[in-house]
Amino acid sequence: MNARTKIFIADYDCASLVSLMLWLEQFPEFEVSGTSSNGAHLVDRINQLNPDVVLLDINKGVSENLPVVRAIRGSASSPAILLKSPSEQHNDHALAMESDGSIGPLTAVKDLCDAIRKAANKRRMALSAANMPLTKAG
Repeated sequence: MNARTKIFIADYDCASLVSLMLWLEQFPEFEVSGTSSNGAHLVDRINQLNPDVVLLDINKGVSENLPVVRAIRGSASSPAILLKSPSEQHNDHALAMESDGSIGPLTAVKDLCDAIRKAANKRRMALSAANMPLTKAG
């Protein structure tokens, strides 16, 4: 049996945060390991909880979000990052390059779960590749 995928939800809208948490807790393969409704000490909380995936609300502009995404990406826990954008057409290249995927406000629960699985698998592959021992060819 595989371990549950630990998810950290950072959403500025409390109603959205609670509804996401309640939806995801219905799936036995997922565990909501932490939540945050503000950016204060976000990276510290993520490092403490060591989630596999961070679901990050990007309500603000790129100038506010890009440093946060980069700080999470460079954190010790190195989680996969899924961006929750306020519109379906949100397609910022800089944020897209730093993240492992994105979801829009009209994303179905099935698609959200698929995006989380994909991001978690991508993270696991990256971590296992980084930890593989080097062997001498030939």
